[in-house]
Amino acid sequence: MILNDGVAIDAASYILYGKSFPENLNGTDFMPKLLSATPAGTRVFLYGSLPEVVEETAKAIESRFGVTVCGFADGYGHMADPKSVLKKIEESRPDILLVALGNPKQELWLSENWPRLATPIGICVGAWMDFFVGHKKRAPAPFRALRLEWLFRLLTEPRRLWRRYSVDVVAFFFLVFRQALTN
Repeated sequence: MILNDGVAIDAASYILYGKSFPENLNGTDFMPKLLSATPAGTRVFLYGSLPEVVEETAKAIESRFGVTVCGFADGYGHMADPKSVLKKIEESRPDILLVALGNPKQELWLSENWPRLATPIGICVGAWMDFFVGHKKRAPAPFRALRLEWLFRLLTEPRRLWRRYSVDVVAFFFLVFRQALTN
């Protein structure tokens, strides 16, 4: 299932189906809602982000949401040995797997590895861990209200995000328009 995370997905929905989504459902807003609604003791595994960020996130979500972080692996050192990450996840038996490897790595990783995992829920969360523990600043409310969070992120991390918000967006909309023309 793909959630409506961002303006591009919303625009694609309008182009393909004639209507946009009622609201933006990005991981940064969705994750606190989801974790607040899960029963106490729900087992969560965190994969991705910097070592210190994922560890801090594990502690913070346990204390704030009452979930059990059954394991975590950073998205840097652990990327060198993907089999060990899969084994660690499998042995932890999480109810929810949160993957924060950045777009599109996290989507590709979860898509490729999901069949091997017995985890009921897997969610790509992007920079949510960084925002949640204050490692990175989230866009101010006016940017978010105007659906311009992507612009704030591009302005604050141009070297890392320029391709996503230029070349990748053009490629995405090429595919959307191609699909619209064939339907």
